[in-house]
Amino acid sequence: MIKLSIIIPVYNVEKYIRICLESILNKKTKGLPFEVIVVDDGTPDKSMEIVKELAKEYENLTVLHQHNQGQGEARNNGINAAKGEYIWFVDSDDWIEENAITTLLNMIDSSNAVDMYAIPFYWYYADGKLSVDIKINENLVMSGVNFLQKGFIVAACRFVFKKKLMTENSLYFNKGILHEDGIWGFEMLYLAKKVALLCTPLYYYRQRSDSDMHKRTIKSGYDIIKIHKLLNIFMEQHVLPSDRTWFQKWNMLRLEEAVNMVWHLRKTKKFEKFLQDTKVYRCHVCDECMSLGGIKWKLKCWMFKYPVLNKKRRLVLDYIKSILK
Repeated sequence: MIKLSIIIPVYNVEKYIRICLESILNKKTKGLPFEVIVVDDGTPDKSMEIVKELAKEYENLTVLHQHNQGQGEARNNGINAAKGEYIWFVDSDDWIEENAITTLLNMIDSSNAVDMYAIPFYWYYADGKLSVDIKINENLVMSGVNFLQKGFIVAACRFVFKKKLMTENSLYFNKGILHEDGIWGFEMLYLAKKVALLCTPLYYYRQRSDSDMHKRTIKSGYDIIKIHKLLNIFMEQHVLPSDRTWFQKWNMLRLEEAVNMVWHLRKTKKFEKFLQDTKVYRCHVCDECMSLGGIKWKLKCWMFKYPVLNKKRRLVLDYIKSILK
């Protein structure tokens, strides 16, 4: 019986895919009850030649093919093919710790009541430096809501999750939306009753300036606004009345995030058009959220209505602080 399915979308990663796969498939993990599903997202480079080479050696490596539809749809197709009780998304330019598979399988064996395992990252930079993003002394168990309220980065690769939590709630990735991890991870965590946060980092998260994560086109801004709308729909369908205040407050931060994403384009006509196109919606949301808090919150809502002024205000404050140091 397969306990864990690892899904890896592949597109233009011939420099990295061997490192990724060999960290997962090796002599130490051979024969363990897990599978690897590589989803070829129509990659034009030689990535799949490397994958096919390794597939000859490892029977638990499966390859799926699709026309280029993006990482989200590749993950969706991988999920539908997965046989494991738990799923882990691994990005094709990242890699995992040597003992990661054994550690996770042992934990799954010891308790299948956990909906999601959350894994600290090693952030790996171009100069070879490493940093750990979550530092705790022992494993912690909490609800998904508690995890969200701690403010950790919600990246899909951080979580090993029960397949049925996703499929039974139809929480698939939205096709064509950038930064889709945010909406998917938030919805999954809100519905997760039991999340185990590990104290040991098991995942190496490569920081690449040319990766999709670091691309900031004007589409990023529009898509974050879409994510806000989709999370509002999720709130109406799933969020308990007792959670709605903090949920709305958290979600309103997406409005500022949308502007921050494309702030580097502020001197362009595209940026001006983005502000104009989203103005009515942003103002409506801010007016609606005014009643959720006191004076400080109302002031924050007013600033969100005028995000450019808010951003400039923070730039001025940062400059003043730098002078005073």
